[in-house]
Amino acid sequence: RVPDLPDFPLFQEQGFHTLARHPLYREPLLMETGPARFSRLAEPALEPAPVLGEHTRDIARTLLDLSEAEIEELIESGVLEEGGRR
Repeated sequence: RVPDLPDFPLFQEQGFHTLARHPLYREPLLMETGPARFSRLAEPALEPAPVLGEHTRDIARTLLDLSEAEIEELIESGVLEEGGRR
């Protein structure tokens, strides 16, 4: 059963699960670190998924080549959404 997996001895030995924090949750979440380990590859960085609109300004600036004033206008008019704002 899925709830029993973190207690499975082989998974514990291999470090199959880890606790991770996410800005939308108060408590850490148990997550899989990966099903396989490789001796020649570095472990990937485990980071929380971005929240909706977290990268709006960066994308608008770098990919759309918009000025800060244009970005602000689009956010204020509701065309773009910025993380944490509605």
